[in-house]
Amino acid sequence: MDLAIEILLLVPPAVYLGFAIAVATAFLFHVFVGHRNRTGMYYLPFSIFGFLGGATFASRFGLNWFVYGDLALLAGLTGAILALIMAHMLDS
Repeated sequence: MDLAIEILLLVPPAVYLGFAIAVATAFLFHVFVGHRNRTGMYYLPFSIFGFLGGATFASRFGLNWFVYGDLALLAGLTGAILALIMAHMLDS
């Protein structure tokens, strides 16, 4: 088997799901809120790191609301949305 495929198989599915949700959140935020002089790619790192921060916070403190497998979706979405709002305020 190819080395790249083996590496992709080592990554837990929760990482892929979290990344997909963070990307979707960033672009939906851009569609509904961020039509100024920024592209959707501007919001992408804020959403990814916000989702990561929110999910890490939830797992660290045992917040288990709307958990899917190992991924705390509600806390991750909350973190991503808060990070996107801060990025939008920085852009103002």
